[in-house]
Amino acid sequence: MSMRNAVRTMVREYPGGGSGVEQLALVVGKSPSTLDKELRGSAGFKLGVDDAEEITVHCHDLGMPQARQMVTALAARIDCMVLPMPCGTEHGDDECLRAVADASREMHELMTETMQALADGRISDNERTRLERQAAELVRAVQGLLQLLAARNEASKPSYERRTQRGGDA
Repeated sequence: MSMRNAVRTMVREYPGGGSGVEQLALVVGKSPSTLDKELRGSAGFKLGVDDAEEITVHCHDLGMPQARQMVTALAARIDCMVLPMPCGTEHGDDECLRAVADASREMHELMTETMQALADGRISDNERTRLERQAAELVRAVQGLLQLLAARNEASKPSYERRTQRGGDA
């Protein structure tokens, strides 16, 4: 799917009745006829990156699943992929969610480093050392996550259950 087709899909599937073109034209500050011509690729009309971004963010804020199609289409053209962030990590103050994000970032870094090292079909001593270091960072992040999850699990139990499991009063 092309980026323009992805934006067209968002506009076509826009909720709330009526024409998505009319409603989203207001969001980007254009006339509906201009936005329609940009979406169709009419001669002399081009959909700008700022407008496509604004439409995408607006549709994402409404919870539309189509909102990721444009960035996914772009990512696919440059041999990448889009992974949604865990909900709430950018706004939350939850240690477990931050630990999940940290572990995910470390995994991404390990995979990136591995793919770069494998690009020439062999692994040098320096590449192996970097990969081992990166793998250790991933293990550290996962262990930290597991510790936080265990603490959350323990804190979630009623007090009588915590005492019983530790060998306290039954």
